[in-house]
Amino acid sequence: MFTLKERTEVYRLGLNCGFFSKDEVIHWVDKQIVQIPNPDYVLIEVSLLNQSKSIDISYKLKELEGKQREGYAVNILLGLCYMELLKNRFSDDDICFFLGNIRNSDALSDEGTIRVIDVLTGEYYLARRQIYGSLKIASANIRGFLIGFKPYAEEF
Repeated sequence: MFTLKERTEVYRLGLNCGFFSKDEVIHWVDKQIVQIPNPDYVLIEVSLLNQSKSIDISYKLKELEGKQREGYAVNILLGLCYMELLKNRFSDDDICFFLGNIRNSDALSDEGTIRVIDVLTGEYYLARRQIYGSLKIASANIRGFLIGFKPYAEEF
């Protein structure tokens, strides 16, 4: 079971890296407002930011108080990347872009994961530009990394 803060953080990170659109985040927030008795005022403020920039929405989402497990939101988002890649909602290029943005986010602090993302995105970049390596292998390596996060997304 996820806390509201953890779910909010997934949407904030997803917005920051391009996985979720501003409209998707606002729609999710609106649903939370309807479903939660006495919703936090931060959610109401976010709901009213539909004409604002994504960065403003992200800053406001970050203000939501609550408990969250270290790195859990990142794990969920990585799992969602895998699941949406399988559904062909996003291309390998998109996922590589998201990985780079997640890697540079304020939420990813695990050095091992950062190094793996650096290697995978570097490998993909070189193969994509036909400098070195196979695009098929680079894509398979990214999928192999992301599949480990699938259980987090399935709970979400």
